[in-house]
Amino acid sequence: MAACPKAADLTDSYVDADDASELHSCQTPSIQEQGFMKRDDFSIYDASEQDIESLDDWYTLVGGRPGGPKERANLLRAKESGALGCAIGNTLRENTERLLTTAFEDWFYARTAIKALRVKDETVGVMVVGAHKMLWDRLAKYSGETLDMNDLDSWPDWARSFTGTALRTAKLHLVAISPDLQGRGYGSRLVKRALKISERGSTFMLHGQFQARRRGLAGFYAKHGFKVFAEGEPLPIGMLTGNPADVSAPPDGDAFFVKHWRP
Repeated sequence: MAACPKAADLTDSYVDADDASELHSCQTPSIQEQGFMKRDDFSIYDASEQDIESLDDWYTLVGGRPGGPKERANLLRAKESGALGCAIGNTLRENTERLLTTAFEDWFYARTAIKALRVKDETVGVMVVGAHKMLWDRLAKYSGETLDMNDLDSWPDWARSFTGTALRTAKLHLVAISPDLQGRGYGSRLVKRALKISERGSTFMLHGQFQARRRGLAGFYAKHGFKVFAEGEPLPIGMLTGNPADVSAPPDGDAFFVKHWRP
C-alpha cells in the first residue's frame, strides 16, 4: 500500500480496526492483487520515515484529523535523532532513565511509539500509542518558569508526580488497517502489541476512542479487555490530572474505551 494513515490530546484521534465497516478505500492496488495473501507472513516494526510521512493518510482513512506538515516534520526529526519512541516499550525504570536523558522538547516524542505492520515488506497497517499531548503540554508550559531540567531534585512535588503519572498512562491514538486486509486479525495484532508495550512499562491506564457509528468496534475493543463507554459518555481522567472530578468529553459521535491495570 502506498500511503494510507499525529500524536494528539485526549480527544483528537481515532482508532479503527479490522472489524470495522464503512471505510473508504485508498486509490492503490489491493494487496490481494499483488499476491500477498498469507495472513501469517507479516511483521511489526518501528515505523520508517516513509511510514511517518504517510501517517496523515492513515488518520484520514479512519476519520481522524491529520497532524499536518509541522507535526509530521517534528516526528521525522525525532525519528532521525533517535528520540522517537525511546522511552516507551521498555520497563518503567528504563523508560524513566531514557526520558530523563532526552532533551525536554522531545519528551512527548520519546513517549510515542509508531509501529507499522508489514506484509511482504509492504506497510498495510499502522499503530500509534503513547503520550497524551494535553498532559505534556501542561508540563511544558511550566518548564521555562519553574523546572530546572538539570536539577531534578529542585522540582516541586507536583512536577515529579505529574511526570510519574505521564510515564504510566498512555493513549492508543491510532490503529488502522488497509481496507482490503480487514477482517484477517491484523488489527488485533496491533492492539495486542500496544497492550504489550503498555504492560511492559507498568502502565496503569490505556485509553482511546472511536467513531461509534463504526459497527463492530465496541465489541472489538471489549474483546481485548477494554471497558467501552457509551457514545458521548465522559472519560474520568482524575488519575491523569490529580483532580478526581476531572473528565474528558469525546467529540460528537465518539466513544471512549479504557483499560486499567493496578498501580
